[in-house]
This record gives sequence, structure tokens and C-alpha cells, in this order.
Amino acid sequence: MGGTRTALFVLMGAVGCVLLIACTNVANLLLARAASRRREMAIRLALGAGRGRLMRQLLTESVVLGLAGGAVGLLLAAWGLDLLIGILPAKEAFQLPVEIRIDRTVMLFTLVISALTGVVFGLVPAWQASRPDVNEWLKEGGRAGSNAGHQRTRSVLIIAEIAVALVLLIGAGLLIQSFVRLRHVDLGYDPDGLLIMWVSASPVRYPNDEAKARFYKRLLEQVSQVPDADGVTSSSSTWFGFLNFQFNIEGDPLPTGDANVRYSAIAPDYFNVLKAQIRTGRDFNDRDDSRAPGVAIINETLARRYFPDGQPLGRKIVLGYLGSRLVREIVGVSTDIKQEELGSPTKPEVYVPFQQVPWFGTALVIRASSGDPMRLKKDLQQAIWEVDKDLPVSGAETVEHHLSDLVAEPRLYTLLLGVFAGVALILASVGIYGVMSYSVTERTHEIGIRMALGAKQRDVLSFVVRQGVMLALVGVAIGLAVAVALTRVMSSLLYGVTATDPMTFLLVPLLLATVALLACYVPARRATKVDPMIALRYE
Repeated sequence: MGGTRTALFVLMGAVGCVLLIACTNVANLLLARAASRRREMAIRLALGAGRGRLMRQLLTESVVLGLAGGAVGLLLAAWGLDLLIGILPAKEAFQLPVEIRIDRTVMLFTLVISALTGVVFGLVPAWQASRPDVNEWLKEGGRAGSNAGHQRTRSVLIIAEIAVALVLLIGAGLLIQSFVRLRHVDLGYDPDGLLIMWVSASPVRYPNDEAKARFYKRLLEQVSQVPDADGVTSSSSTWFGFLNFQFNIEGDPLPTGDANVRYSAIAPDYFNVLKAQIRTGRDFNDRDDSRAPGVAIINETLARRYFPDGQPLGRKIVLGYLGSRLVREIVGVSTDIKQEELGSPTKPEVYVPFQQVPWFGTALVIRASSGDPMRLKKDLQQAIWEVDKDLPVSGAETVEHHLSDLVAEPRLYTLLLGVFAGVALILASVGIYGVMSYSVTERTHEIGIRMALGAKQRDVLSFVVRQGVMLALVGVAIGLAVAVALTRVMSSLLYGVTATDPMTFLLVPLLLATVALLACYVPARRATKVDPMIALRYE
């Protein structure tokens, strides 16, 4: 639950960051528009208009722009709602507390946010545009353009949106790496072609362990005759759910730390059907029945944790089993088998022969020879009912589908944050391009003078690109510092990668710097084609 809360917090932060970047671009556009209207504002002031009135007019324009953007956003959200619902995990894997729809609350929130962003991000442009030097801008030779204050403000906004975009990109990079590693985690078995069906023996018809053992043995024999069933086995504790019992080592004090182990009563060939391995010792066989000495197989995690000498074979363990004590001799050590949360550490597990300690119910595990294992479902049900026509059979599920459900939430969070980061990258590159393009237009006269005095095209190209790249590098540096602090919040969402992964913190800034360079290059190329004679007459 904590991981889900953290993920939602991260996603809300990502939404806020994308909104901030978009608003920063709008603020830059409003600054550019205000710069081009300074002579108009100067004339209005000269004719008696107050600065407060001018600010109200400019703020009204920015609020109308914000509301129009919010309305378009709502329309796009309505169109994209089905797409969003389509990429959500299945209900079994991802429970939503509310229905996803655009209601009055969403519309009101959009209205308020749109108006608020229009006011907040239109305030600085309106303030600067309402304070022109009237005498300067009413001169006949007054040139439309930005002053140093405008240029500094635009530079600060570009730096801010690059820093925010970098934080989002690093967060998305970390989640993508984590998700890839989660999907390639070593399960300890081969899930391809495995099908699970849960069956439960009636306590009235099979009242004791001997009757249950005979029934499940006949059941496995019958199911194994189904065509295209390459292997059949069973386990009392598997992907559907787990049993945990108290644990001790005979002759030793109670193990330190977690004194509980996972318990599984399994049929012969369990490890063969799963394509798991017995590292040391032997597997169970048909001779391990109720008349044979009690035996057990432990997984590698239990062997490492409680047998540091590396010699578990022949030792006896004690299980607190339903109010009694089960003493079992360890005859084998198996690989760790992951069946629940893939990103969590493997728990200690003890396997005992099903024929010695039959459980109330069991999960049949069937490996199909080829194709979709679900196609065997009807034949398997028929085979089960031939043993007991009244036997309840729970729905079948493939192990691959179960594993897909286990990573459903991480996949969703990774996808959404990746989309937000991609949008942020596009908006940041558009912002850099817009600022550099306006800067080239604004400085056309200056560029013409430079070229008239002998500046080469490569000099002009270098001059313009250097200006944009410097802003990008400052934004990247600030973004890296912020990302180091903020990505630690995502630690609970990551698997196999640290919150300060060096590769991510190296490649993402390089990506953003490259995009920034390309965004600067196009306006710079246009600047090199300026005709000096035309530029010198430019107003």
C-alpha cells in the first residue's frame, strides 16, 4: 500500500511538473508578445490609461488564454479517457476506489487551475508590459524588442523548465530500468506453458489424511492422461496463496529474526514440471508416502540463512503444524522459486511430500506441450470430474498471466511517468526553440551589423547556439541537483536500481542536452542566412 501511495504521489508531482513546463512556455510567449506591444502600451499610457488598467487588460487576456487551453484539455481528456482505461491493469490486479470519469469536480478543478495558471503566469509579463519608458518608446526610432529585464526573465524560465524536464526524465529512466529488471528477474523456474487449477477435497467424502492422499494420487494420474499435458504435479501453497508455519531446527535454539517459513506440500515431479532444480540432495518420489520417514526439501534462501555452514542435508527441522509438531529430515535443497511479488526478497520455504501430509486443497500445476495452456482447461475439468463429479474446480489461470498481473501496477506507473517525461521533453525543446527563434528575430539588426563588419556564418552560428546551450547546461546542472534529492522518494518503487543510478544520471542529461542543441541549431541556421543589407534596415 505504501508503494502505491508513493507512486500516486510521484505521478501527481509529474502532472504538476508538466503543467509547470507548459505554463513556462506560455509565460515566455506572453513576454515576447508583451515586448512587441510596448509601444502600444506607451501610447495608451500617454493617452491617460493607468498602469492598473493595462495590467487588468493583459491579465484578462492571459486568463482567457488559460481557460481556452483548459477547455481544449478537457476535450482531449474526454477523447483519451477510453485509451487510459484501456491501458489500466485488469480489475483483479489493480483495484480502483472510484470510477474513472469526467464529472463536475474534474471540470471545476480544470476551470480553477486554468484560471489560476492564467493569472500566475500572466502576472510577470503584464507587470513588465505595463511599465514601459514612455519617452523612449514614443520616439520615432524606438525599436520594438525586449529589454535586458525581459531577456533575463525568459532565460530564467527556460532554465527552470529544462531543470524540471530533467527531473521527470530521470524519474522515468529509473522506473523504466527498474521495470525491465523486474521483468527479467530470475524466477527459478520456467513459467511458459504452465497452467494452474485449484481443487479442494470434500472433508465429508475424504475425512482423513489417508483418504485424501489416495484421492489426490488418483487425481494426478487421471489428469496426466490429458493429451498435450507434458507434466502434471500439485502443491498446497502456490501462486494462488501461501501457507506459513513456525520453524525451528532440531537441537538448536529458535532461529533469530523471522521464525516463520513458507510451507508447501507438493506431489512428486513438482520441480521437474516447473523446470526448477534441486541444487543438492534428492527430489521426492513415490516411496515418500505415509509409511516412509518424514522428509523435507528446503530452498536456497532458508539454507543460506539458517545453515551458514552449508551442510543442511541430514539435519532435522521442526514445523509448528496446526497445533502439532512435524519433524522432517532435510533431503534436498532447491532453487528459490518466486511466485508472489517479484521485487520482494525470496522467503525461506520448506517442501514436504503431499502423500505424507496431504492438505485440504491443492493447486494442480500442468505444463502444456505447446500453444496456449488455457486450451487444455475443458479437458482438465473433465478429467477431474471423472475422479469426482462433485469436486469444485476454481477457474484456471496461466502462470504468465499471473506474473503479468504482479507487474501490472509498476507497468502502469512506468508507462504514465514515461508519457509525462516525453511530453516534458517535447515542451522543453519547443520552449528552447521558441526563445531562441524569438531571440534571433529580435537581434536581426545586431546580427546584420556583425555580418557587415566581417563575421562569418560559422561565427553567427556559434554565437546563437552557444547562447542556447549555456541556458540548457545551467538548467541541466540545477535539474541534476534537484533530481538527486527528489528521486530518493521513489526508492520504494525501484527494483535492482538505486535512486541515484549513475548510468541514468549520465545518459538522461546527455539526451536533454542533445535535444536542446538541436532546438538551438534550427534558429541558429536561420540566423546565418540573414542578408546584412536587409538586417540593417530591420525595425
